[in-house]
Amino acid sequence: ATVSRGGVIFMNASDVGWGPYVESWIQNREIESERTQMTSLFHKYVPKVFDYLFRNATMVVPIPEISRVQHLTYILEGLIGNGEEFFQKAKFIGLEKGQMLL
Repeated sequence: ATVSRGGVIFMNASDVGWGPYVESWIQNREIESERTQMTSLFHKYVPKVFDYLFRNATMVVPIPEISRVQHLTYILEGLIGNGEEFFQKAKFIGLEKGQMLL
């Protein structure tokens, strides 16, 4: 990490990784069960996908892992929204069936 004269801290993505970004994004989700499920899914699948890409894909334009994870969260927000819409649907169909949607 480097601190500029203006007090801005510059950090290398390789020093921090994508974990803190994901943790922050998940903590901003509204539904507790969704936060629990998202945490589990990110830690289970994202490293496996990165490992697969590293071994089996050729990157024409290299993209840092943090950028890939950011775009994944953007896509998820587009698909599932902020959680309020899901919560309303879960109330309508029942909490138990709503949990299966996660």
